[in-house]
Amino acid sequence: MKRYTFGIHYDSLREQDHEIQKAKPKYYRGLVVNGTRAQVNNPYETSSPSTKDVQKPLQVAAYFGNLDSIKWLLSGRPWSCLDSFIGRNPENECAKLLRNQGDALPKIFRESLGLDNRNLPHICLLGWAGPDPMEAFQFLVSRPGSLDSRTNAGFTPALFAIIYQRIHAIKYLRREDVAADFSTRDFMGRNALHLTFCDIHDRPNLSVSMIEEIVKLLPEDKLADMFLQRTRRHGHTPFAHLLQQSYQVPTYSRLPVHVVKALLKHSKGIELGLFDSEGNLPIHTVATPPLSSSLSSETSVLTWGNY
Repeated sequence: MKRYTFGIHYDSLREQDHEIQKAKPKYYRGLVVNGTRAQVNNPYETSSPSTKDVQKPLQVAAYFGNLDSIKWLLSGRPWSCLDSFIGRNPENECAKLLRNQGDALPKIFRESLGLDNRNLPHICLLGWAGPDPMEAFQFLVSRPGSLDSRTNAGFTPALFAIIYQRIHAIKYLRREDVAADFSTRDFMGRNALHLTFCDIHDRPNLSVSMIEEIVKLLPEDKLADMFLQRTRRHGHTPFAHLLQQSYQVPTYSRLPVHVVKALLKHSKGIELGLFDSEGNLPIHTVATPPLSSSLSSETSVLTWGNY
């Protein structure tokens, strides 16, 4: 925090600072001094560490599940420290830059610290580090608006917990006093079941034990509807989505029958007669090479007679 002053990017402030732009360098650019051509990129004689790639402190604290740091950063102490730094170091280059921001400084401070980031629960789920990440997650998700916050792809904390298979987080979000909405969908139309049977990159999830654990935690009264919901682009139900991704991903040249069994056990085959946006039934996908090469007596579990 002392080295980078709360994640503020001083290089950006220098580029916009009128005093620095007007300042004259100590040496004429290109002048040979003591046999060496002077490289004068900064009119000041000293320079602070580069802050180009500095991550925002609150995001780092959330990623590593450091609850004490999270609470401190969200308190009024950081601003008091910054104000004290500016007041006690009137000749310091960084202090001058900060002072020159005037009324814009509070906004710069908040943005640099990461105080306005609404995806802190997602970041905590992504890192899931520290001695007790659940403690940090519970605190972050309890903040106003956090349960309904979405990433650029439309993932709420509930969907994000499913994607990264954070079972303890899912259990917490399912509590009555939390009541997170697990029936919501992302911007592609994928629901919790789409994201259970395939991962965030639409690769089939081959861990049946993990699938079973997650499905049992989802609201039973909404499961039937969720098995029939379709994605926006291709109109795929969770079952059709699993089959299609098994067909498209080069790694999977065979039908993941054990995963199909797990899905149909819960859906009871209610989606088998649904067409996608191209007019295909699930059986059309299965009968297409290379998946068709994996058909055997094992696939009798698919109950194609339902068609």
